[in-house]
Amino acid sequence: MSDSIIEEVLKELEKLGLRVRRRVTVKGIAGFNYCFDVVIENSKSGKKVALMYIDEVDARHVLPILACRVDTDMRHIVITHQANTDALTLLNEAKVDVLITSSKYDARKLANKIIELMR
Repeated sequence: MSDSIIEEVLKELEKLGLRVRRRVTVKGIAGFNYCFDVVIENSKSGKKVALMYIDEVDARHVLPILACRVDTDMRHIVITHQANTDALTLLNEAKVDVLITSSKYDARKLANKIIELMR
């Protein structure tokens, strides 16, 4: 997935009134620091979500994502081109949303899906 598509999605989220912060470090409950590509915040509800983009999600990504999810107590959304079925199942069971998309995906639709998942 190209950075330009992600930037388009982030611009759409900002247009919709969400606060978008790039390259954010979040201190977890256990005291570890985690670096996220993007953290999106709804200032009205106070809800935050960590947004990650990974070209292809497979088994090697599951444990690090789950560790971040549990330790930061923050919802996570992963945007990817492709996901291994087993990894996808494990992440979905742990309440990590994985959005599989292509380079032709409409930025506005993806932004709306992210907003929907933040509710």
